[in-house]
Amino acid sequence: MKNLYMMKRFILLALIMAITTGISFATKHTITNSGFTFSPSTLTINVGDTVIFTLASAHNALEVSKATYDANGNTSNGGFTVPFGGGTVIFKNAGIFYFVCEPHASLGMKGIITVSTPAGINTLSTGNTFVEVYPNPASDYMTISYSLDSKANVTIKLIDAEGRNVSGIVSEARTPGTWEETYAINNLVKPGLYFLTIQYGSQLFVKKVIIK
Repeated sequence: MKNLYMMKRFILLALIMAITTGISFATKHTITNSGFTFSPSTLTINVGDTVIFTLASAHNALEVSKATYDANGNTSNGGFTVPFGGGTVIFKNAGIFYFVCEPHASLGMKGIITVSTPAGINTLSTGNTFVEVYPNPASDYMTISYSLDSKANVTIKLIDAEGRNVSGIVSEARTPGTWEETYAINNLVKPGLYFLTIQYGSQLFVKKVIIK
């Protein structure tokens, strides 16, 4: 039993070391306007990053489809909206996001934000299983959202950078569907780098989280 425990601990530490080499922290980016142009008009960021729009009072930012973007239109696709004068958007999902200034789209005031997913950090998918952790970095709480395509035992643990178990968040059977587990951090966990181990059936995943 002791040898089995040590082997599991070794594998877990190996996984941690493998993904730690690619560590990155959520970053803030700023988009301003220069006349009727967004600056920068194209931006590449990571999942979990924040974009701060600092705009003149005559401008806003409205997410649109690519077709609307190409046509210099201003019909919302139901995505993010930044009010006149600016605001903040946190991008939780990877993808390409097109946006325009609603009153000045016809003048070509538009931009593109490409959101990528660093391996092993923010978004994880395998088959029809999807896992997302937010906010990341977290301070008061973190939410683990995941979708299952079949019934399985789910175990989620928070461990420190040395592989020691800090807290068991979930250890229950789950039916197919989307689940969310909210973990209150408050003063229970010291700031720093941690890892969520997420076991779904026979598969084990490790995701980095920053607690501030």
